[in-house]
Amino acid sequence: MNKNSKNNTIITVGRIFSEQKNTELFLDIVSSVDLKDWKVLLAGPLESGECDGALKAEDFFKERPDLRGKVEFCGNIADPLLLRAMLLGAKVFLFTSRYESFCIALIEAAAAGNYIISTNVGCAEEIVCGAGNGFVLPRSREGEQDEEAVKAVAAAHLRSIIDGGTDASGMSEAQAEYIFKNYAMSNIVKNKCFVNFFRSSQEAGCE
Repeated sequence: MNKNSKNNTIITVGRIFSEQKNTELFLDIVSSVDLKDWKVLLAGPLESGECDGALKAEDFFKERPDLRGKVEFCGNIADPLLLRAMLLGAKVFLFTSRYESFCIALIEAAAAGNYIISTNVGCAEEIVCGAGNGFVLPRSREGEQDEEAVKAVAAAHLRSIIDGGTDASGMSEAQAEYIFKNYAMSNIVKNKCFVNFFRSSQEAGCE
């Protein structure tokens, strides 16, 4: 992992302004800190079903015109290589979801060497505890989230990163190896449990 290729960038990925992703909390957090020379990227389609995401984005800039040029709504990133490049260039992956199943986005962020700050949803705790490259926000489990407490702790953690008190420049080789060993599909398909599951399915006549 080339730490020198990392920029002072905070990124999130998902359906922006969907109820699940809780973009409002994300924006509250980044708006409450002095970003200095840092940029914020929100990669993903602006929600159009649950709400008018484009209108919400414009309302945000009406309230915080000073953040135009620092906060960018990137829209849907259809090219996986472009999304990968964006993650590789960022230092911090800030994730404020209310709930998740497993959450591939967290795996992708970890594999790109992002320092993860996340609510306690999906695989966040498993990844952060295993790789040791991030922070799971307290009082943020699904169905039990205290948004004011989450906002305060996340903002304090971001301030520490921006001010240089917390190193978020990228994962160590050992941390990167942990992610590859446990989550790369090329390794998962060799796992004994995985192999036995498909072997038993074939023997049972399943397609």
